[in-house]
Amino acid sequence: MLPPEEVAAIFVECVQAKGRLLVAPPEFLRELRRICDEHGILLVCDEVQSGVGRTGKWWAVEHAGV
Repeated sequence: MLPPEEVAAIFVECVQAKGRLLVAPPEFLRELRRICDEHGILLVCDEVQSGVGRTGKWWAVEHAGV
């Protein structure tokens, strides 16, 4: 486990679509956002397959209010 000051960024896929569809729970994404904000860590959402309006919003992470 790393201390927060040694973490530059956390990468997450909001929707994983390889093999089967897995959607990250909104509570999980909101908690990641809170942790990142608290410690000054960059939250990076990989939206290659789920972005640009493919989920009904411009970015999939917007469904969680993040």
